[in-house]
Amino acid sequence: MEAWVRGPDGPRRFRVARFRVPASWTGDRERDRRSLWLSGPNGEGAMFIGLGLHPEDLGAFLDELARRTPASAPSPPEPYDLPFLNAALGDRATRYVVTGKMAGEMVLIERRGVILLFAAIVHPSAWDSVSGWLPDVYRSVILSDGAP
Repeated sequence: MEAWVRGPDGPRRFRVARFRVPASWTGDRERDRRSLWLSGPNGEGAMFIGLGLHPEDLGAFLDELARRTPASAPSPPEPYDLPFLNAALGDRATRYVVTGKMAGEMVLIERRGVILLFAAIVHPSAWDSVSGWLPDVYRSVILSDGAP
């Protein structure tokens, strides 16, 4: 799957994020092409992926996550290690554990001016299974310049 975003100011800047998700998790890209909502094949829960160029781009995404999962909340942030990140260039990843009525995690990947938010929020009984393949999703991320 892929998502793309165009910068609002100055010259047109496009960033494309490509990543792998299990084929059984299906959904549609949102109309703005900056985000995706996927559903588990057996009603496990949902995965959200959002792409932005500025931290304020994430506000609407986080509001929608809170609206859809009101009985769950993220933990304080903790660093998350990904092999393709270069801290000297300002790259970083942050993980938030989601607890409450649903289980899951949010991982925020910041790399070369692009912010990619993954949120997997599922029924607690499905978390062991889902958490087993989520690191592969994060490691599959490729961010590049591009055009729609």
